Amino acid sequence: MVDKTPIVDIKPYLPYSDKVEASDGYAPPPPRFKVVFSQRANLFCSRYKKEKDRNIEELIRQLLELDPRPAYHGSEKRGYGLKLWDLEVKFSWNDGFFLVEDVIAEG
Repeated sequence: MVDKTPIVDIKPYLPYSDKVEASDGYAPPPPRFKVVFSQRANLFCSRYKKEKDRNIEELIRQLLELDPRPAYHGSEKRGYGLKLWDLEVKFSWNDGFFLVEDVIAEG
């Protein structure tokens, strides 16, 4: 480079930021999914709340609403497990909603 020589800085065109209509802001809120508890899981959550004074049902609902499954699993039906405090939560994806099948205390 020689002193006082103009420098041409060429950048790629990025439609999301270079368009006249480009906008800023936050990402849209994530989708929330319906969560259904089996009778067995519901009974366990009720007992757990009385014994430990923790609303485990609400916590499980909040976690599953946001879809903790890996993105590459897609919408196929399959079972999952989740460790939460001293509990094992068994749930499955069923065509648009989560079914909490069982909640099991360790020990």
